[in-house]
Amino acid sequence: MLLDVTPLSLGTEVDGERMSVIIPSNTPIPTKKTGTFITAFDNQSSMDAMVYQGERTRSSDNFLFGSFTISGIPPAPKGVAVVEDCFEIDVNGILTVTSKVVSTGKTKSLTVTNLCGRLSKHEIEKMMKDAEKFKLEDQEFKRKAEAYNALEDCIYDLENKIKIKDMPPKDLKSLCNAISDTKEWLSTGKVADVDEIERKKGILEFIARLAFSN
Repeated sequence: MLLDVTPLSLGTEVDGERMSVIIPSNTPIPTKKTGTFITAFDNQSSMDAMVYQGERTRSSDNFLFGSFTISGIPPAPKGVAVVEDCFEIDVNGILTVTSKVVSTGKTKSLTVTNLCGRLSKHEIEKMMKDAEKFKLEDQEFKRKAEAYNALEDCIYDLENKIKIKDMPPKDLKSLCNAISDTKEWLSTGKVADVDEIERKKGILEFIARLAFSN
């Protein structure tokens, strides 16, 4: 039996162990949709594409179809190199996921030939019920992941800024120490709640404002 619509959302994992939805649930098929992603660190040369189906925010709470790695991303600062993930479902319910390095055109693909048979009707219904049951928990997980990523981005931006800005040695040392302390905290800070992560970011930004104002 062929699918008329996608029963569950389809997407890929992004930074923070989150699922980024490319094809939402109940999308009529055939369909073709593309998501755009950027590198997470300087000179990142490859990117993993982990293909999931489900409605949960945390990718591991969804069903994993498969994964592959596209390599050959040219050296560039964090957030500059772009990879497009194209999800296409044809009239026969065959899913093809293609990752493309935009600057070079290099591609790599994964094909799922039995999209409609991977999960039973009971399993699909359970996943939908779980998504509703854990809705608040998933919202908190998303907030925490976004706060964590925002703090990482803040550190990255400040580290680059102090490379090009002249600062009094005392202020430079104070800011460098604050950055170092925050990075050390981040290495063990994933158990922290959103408020604590945002508080750390606020403190770091306050120290940075003082340092750059002199």
